[in-house]
Amino acid sequence: MNWLEKWRAIGARIEGIIEASKFVSSISGTDDYSSIQKSIFPEIDTTCTELKIFHESFEHILPPSAAEVLKDWLHSITIVREAHNPIASLKASIASLITLRSRFTYLIQDTEVSAKSRTERAFEHLRRQIAVDEAFQEKWQNAYNTRETKCEKLGAVHLLSHGIWAFKAQGIKGATDLIYAEQSLDETLINQIAASTVLTEWKCVTPQDAHQKSNEAIAQIKDYSGGLLGDMALKNTRYIVLVSEPQLQAIQDRKVGEITYRHINIPVKPLVPSKAARRLTQ
Repeated sequence: MNWLEKWRAIGARIEGIIEASKFVSSISGTDDYSSIQKSIFPEIDTTCTELKIFHESFEHILPPSAAEVLKDWLHSITIVREAHNPIASLKASIASLITLRSRFTYLIQDTEVSAKSRTERAFEHLRRQIAVDEAFQEKWQNAYNTRETKCEKLGAVHLLSHGIWAFKAQGIKGATDLIYAEQSLDETLINQIAASTVLTEWKCVTPQDAHQKSNEAIAQIKDYSGGLLGDMALKNTRYIVLVSEPQLQAIQDRKVGEITYRHINIPVKPLVPSKAARRLTQ
């Protein structure tokens, strides 16, 4: 289970605690500590334990602001649960859980997380469309045999259909539009139609030169420090898109400082899965 799925499960558990507290209050007096002690406090304690384990397991991959909020909450909830009045402790604990769920959910929906998910989905859609649509596959094969910029343009259009404005680096701070090759991008237009922007470098490769061209691509964009569209940009992940005829052996992503260079392979003559698997294991 990945961290997002685990968080959704914990969120559902918090919702259950909220509903249980409402139910207990409706059928017993607000001072009926025995009902609270037997039915709700154990669930709160278990949820707190789950949140502690969640933080320890995923702290290194959570958005930093969300990880910090959860860390602070784990400290404060100990203080809340030490309150002498059980009813006051219950109310404070539930209010604290509600606040945590709200703040944490908001913070994990930041542009970095949502933009990465959207971008990964767009690339997977592109791979699958090439695999099943013969006319679309032919268009990509022609682009591969023509020049890299043709692949860049087709790729940029596809990504835009998913709300992603892809661009490439032009020097340290320059950003170039993939379709019109303009260094000065219309940020007003991008803000109006795109949900996020992503830095890409596209390379037409063969199985023999894929690693070499990957290194070239990283060298071309690693010093980019521009601030295109500020918070709209996918800042910590840059995409090296390797367009090839057959499917490539996987190339490991590379992390340099805070930046991850994510490798995406777009095969324009994909084999059926069984044949591809046999070829890649040979």
